[in-house]
Amino acid sequence: MDTLEELAALKARTIMHSPVETLDEEMPVSEAARKLIEGHIQGAPVLGNNGEVVGVLSVTDLARYEREKESDVVQESAYYHIRDVNRHLEIPWGDGFHIETANEPRVKDLMTPSVISVTGETLIAEVLDILLRFHFHRVMVTEPEQNRVIGVITEGCILRVLSEAFNGVSV
Repeated sequence: MDTLEELAALKARTIMHSPVETLDEEMPVSEAARKLIEGHIQGAPVLGNNGEVVGVLSVTDLARYEREKESDVVQESAYYHIRDVNRHLEIPWGDGFHIETANEPRVKDLMTPSVISVTGETLIAEVLDILLRFHFHRVMVTEPEQNRVIGVITEGCILRVLSEAFNGVSV
């Protein structure tokens, strides 16, 4: 790639990562977190029942959930200690008493429900504008007629393109 004009002429389809790891809106949060960790990804589009994009779940969403959940932690009660009356010692009973939610939250409960996407024909300059203006780390590339994800452009994709341009590699 020789010029800035050639770089600016790149389209989303050229620089996107595909295929994209997706999450189901009804998936338990623990399963979604495992998929993100095992896939070494920071976020993924969430699909509804018909395969349409309904949101994005990111590690930020998961961290926010964990932080808010911490305020719901129940303190260990003295009631859950065994008292050895012969030796006047108090012995902890297991790890104390913890209340767990009966229903684990689903991805749809934590995801960011708004999705800003681009088409495969969107120019890289517009993608950069979206990432910077909205402080996003990724933008979904969709088929506009069906609202189906065909790729994702992350900060890493942009850095790869720039690195290739600086090193004279064709994108």
